[in-house]
Amino acid sequence: TAGVRIAEVTPAIAIDAGAIPREAIADPLDRLLVATARQLDAVFLTSDRRILDYASTTGNVRVHDAGV
Repeated sequence: TAGVRIAEVTPAIAIDAGAIPREAIADPLDRLLVATARQLDAVFLTSDRRILDYASTTGNVRVHDAGV
């Protein structure tokens, strides 16, 4: 499918995920997904309110609200 790619978990992504506060995003897999999007400069499509709030608060990951 156009625009879809498989991303490998790199050390930079793992370190970035570990730097996301657990208070902001509790789920470790969600932190890994956010870090992956951030490292790849990709837009994260989600309806997860915690991720959307984190993106809005920090401005360091591009998201699109899938719930609208």
